[in-house]
Amino acid sequence: MPPPVAEAVLATVREAFDNVERHNGARTVSPAVTAGARGLRLTVSDDGVGFPLETEGRGPRAMKAGMAKISGTLRINSVLGAGTTVSAVAPLDWSPLDHPGHYYAWNNARWDGQDARWAPWASARGSSAPTGGR
Repeated sequence: MPPPVAEAVLATVREAFDNVERHNGARTVSPAVTAGARGLRLTVSDDGVGFPLETEGRGPRAMKAGMAKISGTLRINSVLGAGTTVSAVAPLDWSPLDHPGHYYAWNNARWDGQDARWAPWASARGSSAPTGGR
């Protein structure tokens, strides 16, 4: 799994569990992670108090932004008094070379050709660096 995808998925799981602990008084939390043809699917459901979606706070916005920067999707379904479900899909084949500037610009990172994390994608695709990054 590409490091940016793993980072985004872990950040989403962490934030979902943090929100359960901080806000909703759930007795049960059910996480599920599966991998398939459409990518990695993550679901975290709880039986807490829920929240009105129009009052979406920092946590849900951060989860959506994190998934968007790796071309993933995130949906939140919440019912007052019945709980919340966070569902995300992350591509397993994401590459910074397929999304020039997308991940790098969002993080204000700069490609200098020395970051070993990106070497597998660069060498596999016959390129030494993604284009369009900062």
